[in-house]
Amino acid sequence: MLLWTRGVCLCSCALCDRHSVTDRPQQLDGFADAIAHFQAALSIATQFDWHYELSWIHQSLALLFLHESEFDIAQSHVERAKSYAIDNEYSLGRMMELQADLWNRQQRYEEAKSEALRAIEVYEKFGIASGLEHCRRLLQQIEMNTRSAMRL
Repeated sequence: MLLWTRGVCLCSCALCDRHSVTDRPQQLDGFADAIAHFQAALSIATQFDWHYELSWIHQSLALLFLHESEFDIAQSHVERAKSYAIDNEYSLGRMMELQADLWNRQQRYEEAKSEALRAIEVYEKFGIASGLEHCRRLLQQIEMNTRSAMRL
């Protein structure tokens, strides 16, 4: 399992002692190793009260647990990520998108749609084209899931 996606270390390279931005990512042994890696990053970021890094680490943990369908644990990390992103509107928008994805997977479609629309507003405000495109696709998926659920 890699903690590397789109050229970005999910454990936040500034905190990671396993590799630097230019190094190749280290292959991890699995879920437990990934969790230990993030816990180490959380410990460092907490010591220095680095809210920005704490927000991204919790977002990464939320994504990890979301991938494992551990929705309650993912939700707790989304909430913690939001609490650290409160002074950073762009980061908060990213957390809104993650929240929408989580609620979509939990079949809470109205809440997911509302949160996705809020994230879209943030992306539009900052002109974040890639985030906007991704979030619009998520919104389309939510709407398709809503229609499918109504047919049942």
